[in-house]
Amino acid sequence: MNNPHLHNYHYIDTLNNLRQDILVWLKTVHQHEHTGYYRYSYKGSLHYPSAQSGLGMSCFALRTYYTLGALDAIEPNDLQAWTNYIKSFQTHKGVCDGYFEDTELLRVVDKKMGRFRRDMGVRRAETRQACGTLLSVGAKPRYPVIADLPQTSEQLIDYIYALPWLDNPWHAGSHTSHLAFFLKLNADVFGYTDKFAELMPLILIELDRLQDPDTGSWFGGTPSMPQIINGAMKVLTIYELLQRPFAYPEKLIDTCLNAKNDSNACGNVDITLVLHHCQKWTTYRQNEIRAFAEERLQSIMSFRKPDGAFSFLPDTTGKYYYKVEISQGLVESDLHGTSLFTWTIAMLAEILGIADTLGWHVPII
Repeated sequence: MNNPHLHNYHYIDTLNNLRQDILVWLKTVHQHEHTGYYRYSYKGSLHYPSAQSGLGMSCFALRTYYTLGALDAIEPNDLQAWTNYIKSFQTHKGVCDGYFEDTELLRVVDKKMGRFRRDMGVRRAETRQACGTLLSVGAKPRYPVIADLPQTSEQLIDYIYALPWLDNPWHAGSHTSHLAFFLKLNADVFGYTDKFAELMPLILIELDRLQDPDTGSWFGGTPSMPQIINGAMKVLTIYELLQRPFAYPEKLIDTCLNAKNDSNACGNVDITLVLHHCQKWTTYRQNEIRAFAEERLQSIMSFRKPDGAFSFLPDTTGKYYYKVEISQGLVESDLHGTSLFTWTIAMLAEILGIADTLGWHVPII
């Protein structure tokens, strides 16, 4: 939805300068002796990358380069080494076959699950992020994602309805989206087309049953407004993946334009993605969506820090990554916030019609 009259809009200079500042900042959190090794933040990071740790931060950094249209700033050999580093986290045996595993992160996460238990939710989320990052930069995972996926229609329905649609539709939508992503990944990259053809239509049927016609979102019960919007974001990534229309986009637009959802980086990216996707399928309240995009570009700058990038929270870095303490929470930028806000800006730029001029890209997620 490009508008050539906006190509000289005054945000372009600001965002071009922001791009350069973020690229400079990324070098400060790079452990230069190892390609792909990144700390969460410059001063207060409690995370130290290694051959067994740092998957999430490496993905955040590479995805930021891609979103900024800056892959050409990475030497081809370094990009190859970087994607190989990310691929090195993928397993190819046992009960986690195909999943990407950050050993140090999961050592802490699994301990909270109890003896001999694995947190498959974190594994799914980390694997989805790693695969999306690789696909964004033209690479692929080494193996299909096999473990812990439903194989029959009965198993799929049990999987979906075991998720907390009543009180946590963000979580429920997220893991339904992971399932859809892995089915499509396995079909497109590894030829598992029969399983995709069998199960994907069933996911869409169940989502139709879960969609609320008043808000346009997907949930049961009476969740909070942030949960309603953030849950919609997760489900819409399925329709985006399939390039498929969905019911009630106008209701979702009403829901988002009547809400704020701006308390942290996740809230900003979620509400923006919902509007960004809805406006592809309808011209409803188009001018108001553009006004939202202009206002949101200004408001998210409050998350920017003097070092040039963004923090996850308005005043400080985030402190936790999958409930694992990862930073001291200082007043500085962090990789999680920077990755999410550059993604948010890329979507806002598309809404405003300035993405092509900026050269920014919306990543595969």
